[in-house]
Amino acid sequence: THIFSRIKSIYALDTILCVKKIIIGSRQKLRTIISNYVKCISVWDMFSDTLTINMLVWYNVITFTMGDECVNEKYIYSGTQKLRCGYTTGSCAAAASMAAAQMLLSGKTVSSVSITVPSGDTLEIPIIHGKLAENSASCSVIKDSGDDPDVTAGIEIIAEICRISHGIIILGGKGVGKVTKAGLDQPVGEWAINSVPRKMITAAVTEIAELYGYNGGFQVTVSVPDGENIAKKTFNPRMGIIGGISIIGTTGIIEPMSSSAMLGTIRAEANMRKAAGYHTLLLTVGNYSADFLRLKTGDISEST
Repeated sequence: THIFSRIKSIYALDTILCVKKIIIGSRQKLRTIISNYVKCISVWDMFSDTLTINMLVWYNVITFTMGDECVNEKYIYSGTQKLRCGYTTGSCAAAASMAAAQMLLSGKTVSSVSITVPSGDTLEIPIIHGKLAENSASCSVIKDSGDDPDVTAGIEIIAEICRISHGIIILGGKGVGKVTKAGLDQPVGEWAINSVPRKMITAAVTEIAELYGYNGGFQVTVSVPDGENIAKKTFNPRMGIIGGISIIGTTGIIEPMSSSAMLGTIRAEANMRKAAGYHTLLLTVGNYSADFLRLKTGDISEST
């Protein structure tokens, strides 16, 4: 109601030329679309932070795109191939944390949450396996990697949250790795939950605390039931991250077949090697060049 009070008048003309149904991910976005495009609006349903509306566009047929579209409908092109984007383990952890905080403070189950990630995209992420106890709550998210050939696609990421007196503590649980070598995003001995996902988790639970007027703190524990097995198929063992996968992501979304993701992995290992005292890197582009180096220099272990 308070949104529509901003509209001075709604015009009704005689002929409907176009009817569009869209999903609006935020109230701010709705206000923008109202001010720019809409002559008449009929609201059909309202769910928490998501509005489903029918836009009755009078007088002109209007086509437009939304800058912060739902990532499930965001695509990129690799050559001529159209590929669907997905979301990172960091986004999954933040969404699960937000849902768990909401369950804990409201006492009600949560079916989905809407989060804005560092890229500016709005993600509507389904929540599964919500559990509510007297002093804690947990929720989980199934990772959607879009069309990216990602070994973590389809894994379950769980966030369990409980009240503490103040502050926000973020821990790793089963299936989340621990850092054992210097030079990575987190210090040695810390859980492999990178700085951007930590900020996303903090922002997500803080938003819920403010919504419900809660002034205390939270302890958030992120776990990945199959993380230890999945980690064996990643670079983590080579990078000195043991016991599970990393909770990572700088933009919150996954762009399929992204060269920037591979470059980020190379930079992370380069930083780790530099911190270990190495000054020269040998780069290979595949098995043939790696075999050539072994032939010329002898065995190349993971520590060289």
